[in-house]
Amino acid sequence: MLGLGIAGVPGVSFVVLLATLGSVEIPMEGLAFIAGIDRILDMARTAVNVVGNSLATVVISKWEKQYDSEKGEKYLQSLKNAV
Repeated sequence: MLGLGIAGVPGVSFVVLLATLGSVEIPMEGLAFIAGIDRILDMARTAVNVVGNSLATVVISKWEKQYDSEKGEKYLQSLKNAV
């Protein structure tokens, strides 16, 4: 899975993709075909990574009984009010 372990920063996967193409002996010209689609897929990978990291933080804090539900509710309310 290409998105696994990549930081939640758009565009980082392009560097990983370039290194992967070189290691499996695919010509670098093949990157031109992939570049257009990869930009869209990269946005999705970044969103999934950020949401996954955020969710993992909440799950672990609840597991360790460190989650402050009052602060969580206030944060959710602030998001609802912002929309």
